[in-house]
Amino acid sequence: MNNPIIKNIIRALFFILIQVLVLRRIDIGGASFNYISLLFYPIVLVLLPMNTPRNILIVSGFILGIIIDFFYDSPGVHAATCTAIAFIRPYLLSYLTPRGGYNVGYELVPKKYGYNWFFKYAGVLVFAHLLLYFSFLLFSPIYTGQILLRTLSSFLFSMLFILIYVQLFSNK
Repeated sequence: MNNPIIKNIIRALFFILIQVLVLRRIDIGGASFNYISLLFYPIVLVLLPMNTPRNILIVSGFILGIIIDFFYDSPGVHAATCTAIAFIRPYLLSYLTPRGGYNVGYELVPKKYGYNWFFKYAGVLVFAHLLLYFSFLLFSPIYTGQILLRTLSSFLFSMLFILIYVQLFSNK
């Protein structure tokens, strides 16, 4: 599949289906420790091509978030978070520019830029996504400790899923 637009749309649909049909139903912590949320769908924004125009990136983030909100019954929380992450992404990419610069023809995967760079990039975006998500969800300074605990615990499991995906599919 050579068309990057079709490829990214199919990949986004795949991640959305995994998120809403599988990961939404998984309860890792059980009733005693319900601080872990598996949010895998931010990888859609992480893996978009380098040369994606900013306005398309932000609209894509909003649409992705609205679709997830529909299935999670969370009015606007995912949409606001994904839109914010889509806005932050170009600034993060300019900050993390590799030594040789970016090749706009390359996908933003570890195979092209190395695992160290990819996990800095993906880690910052996923952590920011989770922190914003739980901040918007709980929306009170009273819950600062709970927001941080949920962010850290969810970050570990979400990055584990991203690592598994990258190991299985980034070399293809």
